[in-house]
Amino acid sequence: MLWLLDSPVSNSGRLKMILREQNPDWQVELVASPDAVLIKATNSRSSDSVILDKCSRWVDLLQAKL
Repeated sequence: MLWLLDSPVSNSGRLKMILREQNPDWQVELVASPDAVLIKATNSRSSDSVILDKCSRWVDLLQAKL
């Protein structure tokens, strides 16, 4: 799993360390604009309406039968 964290946001470096402690197999990257990366990605998860409005498709996880 790859986590993208917004590097300009305070404590994002601390959150990166916490996530890696939870699961060393996770990749965690600090990027200047995760929104831009997620909008272009084919397989991402977000609850951010800016991303959902611009991505090619999305799934409502609360309604999905997984």
